[in-house]
Amino acid sequence: MKFAPFLLPILAAAASQEDSFNYPQRLTHSALTNANNGNDILLSALSQDGLVSITSIPNFSTLKQTVLRHFASCLVDRDAAQGQKSVVFQDGTTRRSFAFATEDIASAMKDLPSTSSCEAFASSLVPFRAAVDAVVEAFARRLSAEMGSSLTQPLLTGARQDEGPSSWNTVVEVVKAGEYLDHFHSYQKLDDREDKTIDFHVDQGLFLAFTPGTMLDSSSQGVAGLSDGFSVRDLSGREYELMFDEGDDLVFMLGDGVNQ
Repeated sequence: MKFAPFLLPILAAAASQEDSFNYPQRLTHSALTNANNGNDILLSALSQDGLVSITSIPNFSTLKQTVLRHFASCLVDRDAAQGQKSVVFQDGTTRRSFAFATEDIASAMKDLPSTSSCEAFASSLVPFRAAVDAVVEAFARRLSAEMGSSLTQPLLTGARQDEGPSSWNTVVEVVKAGEYLDHFHSYQKLDDREDKTIDFHVDQGLFLAFTPGTMLDSSSQGVAGLSDGFSVRDLSGREYELMFDEGDDLVFMLGDGVNQ
């Protein structure tokens, strides 16, 4: 597939905004979905950092805490039942992951053991993913509306398997036609080494939607607060840590797909 370079100016602008990398640009869910607001509020936010945090999503904080709490326990159960599937990084951090393409979710869920934690995770995952999908659609719809006639036509060309050549003209069409990849990660570190867990890298895709990391109490599995250590590097090589807070529900970050 080939992407027209319609978001490259946003990436270039992001690299020049040194002071704004401490805190993400924020946009309320109501502002994102307000069709009567004709201002380019989403483009303005993305032009600061290349990412934007959507806040005040109805009931999202509860959904997020519930699904992440059960997820961490479920993967411990999975490793105990099926053998260790975790990855240990050089700094001693253990990562357990659960990943799938949207079309493969049924098969992925069958691989989880029938424990109370995994059953609770599977149950809480349904409303959580529905909430994320709704915000992703709103994000794409808003971005399409704000960019309007400035988008190259067609925006994307490619070929679907067994369907032949296809083309898409708006961000909404691209998002609806694209493949969705879901990744859930649990990190556990038992020592005080200060090394980086994962080095800087660029993720694939047109954009990513993620929730800021949450710390869990190992004894009660209750939410103990947000994790830190999410850093970015701009085109000049300068590095910044982004400071999220409890109000940051879902963060959208441009991916390497905008350069394709």
